[in-house]
Formats: sequence, C-alpha cells, structure tokens
Amino acid sequence: MRRFRPMNRGVALINALIVVAALAAVSVALLARSDAARQRMALHLDADQAALYLDDATMLVARLIEDTSADAVHLGQPWAAPRSEVQIDRGTFGFRIADLQGRFNVNWMTRDDAMGEAARIALTALARSQGVPGAVAGRIQVALDPANQYRDSAFGGGGAISAPPPLPLASPAVLRLVSGGDGDRLDRLMPHLAALPPELGLNVNTASLPVLAALIPALSPPDLAELDETRRQQPFRHVSEFLEWVEQVMGEDAALALEALHLDVGSQWFEARLSARLDSVVLQRSAVLQRRADSRRSTVVMSMPEVD
Repeated sequence: MRRFRPMNRGVALINALIVVAALAAVSVALLARSDAARQRMALHLDADQAALYLDDATMLVARLIEDTSADAVHLGQPWAAPRSEVQIDRGTFGFRIADLQGRFNVNWMTRDDAMGEAARIALTALARSQGVPGAVAGRIQVALDPANQYRDSAFGGGGAISAPPPLPLASPAVLRLVSGGDGDRLDRLMPHLAALPPELGLNVNTASLPVLAALIPALSPPDLAELDETRRQQPFRHVSEFLEWVEQVMGEDAALALEALHLDVGSQWFEARLSARLDSVVLQRSAVLQRRADSRRSTVVMSMPEVD
C-alpha cells in the first residue's frame, strides 16, 4: 500500500488553506459590495424623501405669499422671516424668501420711457458700487440697451457667443456672458438683480439700499439711513406716501422728478431658497414664484436644484 509522504500532506494542506483564504476574500468582497449597494439604496431613498420635504416647503412658501396683502408688501410681514430647522417627519427644512420686485429689474432697460433711461444710468452706478470694474459696468449698460448698435460687441462681438441674447432677459445670470463678466466679478452684483417683465415697478418697501441709491442718486447716505428706518417702522401703504416723505426730506423738486419713475409698494414676484436635511442627505433648491393679481394664487414659475 502506497503512503503519502509528509511533504505531500503539507502541500495539500497549504493548497486547502489558500482556497479557503481565497473564498473568504471573495466573500468579504461580496459582502462589501452588498453593503455598499445597500448604502447607495438608502441614500437614494433618503434623497427622494428629502426632495418631498422641499416640495412641502415650497407649498408653505406659496401659502405665505398668498396670505400677504396684495396692496402693500414689506419686510415686516411673515413671508420675510427666514425659517430654519423646521421639523418634518424624520428630517428638517428651511427657507428664505426674497421679494424680486425689491431688486433692480434688468429688463427696465428695454423700456423707452423715463424709467428705462433712469435704469440704464442706474445699473452702471449699481454695478460699480458692487465692485464691478468700470469697463465691465459700461459693457453691461450697452448689453442691456436694445437701441445700442454695439450690443454684440459687449458680448465679445461673436468671439464668445454667436449673437447677443434677446431682450428682455430671462435671467440676470446672462450678464456673466458680457466680456469681462466671467469668474467672480459679478458675484456681489447678482443678489441685487432680477429679470422680470419690464412693466413692473420697484417696491420701495423692500428695495435694497444700493438699488435705491443707484436709481435715486439724489438720496444721500443719511437720507438712505432715514428712509430705511422710516419704512421699517411704518411701511409705505401707497407710493404717494413715499413721495410725501421724499418731499419732506429732499424737497418738492425731488419728489416731482421721482413721479416719472415706476415705483410701487406691492409685489407679485418672489424668490425662495430652500434646503432640506434627512440624516446625512442635504438638498437645496431655488424657486421663483408669481402671485397672480386676479386670483392671488401663487404658482412656481421656475425651480432648480442648487449646489454649494
């Protein structure tokens, strides 16, 4: 009878151990892949749920806007208070609403009346006040002037884009296409801009001080500070009340000059920046809402995700 030598038995044992180790490695790899797939599925489900939280937050924003007086919109109303860490189901959401009619509407530039003329001058002043280089600010003015024959040159004369974008603009972000407007040069300016129907007026109750200073250059820094305090304590209910304040502070001629501008105390267009958190998942979204003048119902005109 033939016997195995000890060396052969040792080799067989080593081979068996190698096979066991290989199987163990494969099992670990399969378990790791399975766990990774489970985690991906959990993240996907959490992201879907967080998106539903954003939908709920958007509905709350719409309700706040609908409940706001249609006659006078100001920063002392509930819509203007930011919300954070609002509990919902297993997560939280928050949002901040801005009145777009309190911003500089770049589409005023398409008007051929006193408001359009004032806006073309004011945007250059506003851009410079926010650190935009003078040359770029000048090109922005040209880019938004429909009667200017050099509009295409403001956008690089065909080197950057094939043709200047049509007016009125759909978004102020288009101004980043202006020659020299790339990078972070317009970052400080953008929060003061909106792209709305050109026939809308500026809400003097919610307009930022830089926008007011650019559009009404006769307002001195002390005047602006007094205006801000006045509207905070007693928001203007009618444009006539604002003009009365101007007359008292700056004189009758200044008030008469402002009558040519399209000013308002109401608003129909708002922007909401929303966020939702569920465990480690954080989603952000921006939405533009319009409140219909006839029904006062708010509708989402545009909604898009945001990334930090």
